[in-house]
Amino acid sequence: MLSPRLAVALRRGHVDIANLRGRPTVINFFASYCAPCKEEGPLLAEQAADLAGRVTFLGIAYQDFRSDARRLLKKSHASYPCLYDGPGNTASAWGLTGIPETFVLDSRTRVVAHILGRISKRQLEEAIKAAA
Repeated sequence: MLSPRLAVALRRGHVDIANLRGRPTVINFFASYCAPCKEEGPLLAEQAADLAGRVTFLGIAYQDFRSDARRLLKKSHASYPCLYDGPGNTASAWGLTGIPETFVLDSRTRVVAHILGRISKRQLEEAIKAAA
């Protein structure tokens, strides 16, 4: 599996994946120009709200305009943090093959699930269960 030992830029700071230890984490790579990303957005937002405090959700906007990514998150009612990966360096480090793509990490930040394409509610629930 992939090693999530990297930091992703967010404005002037960084989020180190190691700081996500302690609870399962869902990392979703998306873009506003991606139709499947638009379709799965409300599901991710709903699950993030339902599982708040138990599972961390993190969006990563891949090769997108920040303003467009923000609009998509707002339209999906997503309240979880989103990082910007304009040049695609983070996506490349994770071995991204397309978008959307979702990684689920366990409490020790090990990748336990990797879903290519639009994620279903069942896939997400099974991945989170595997991470718990």
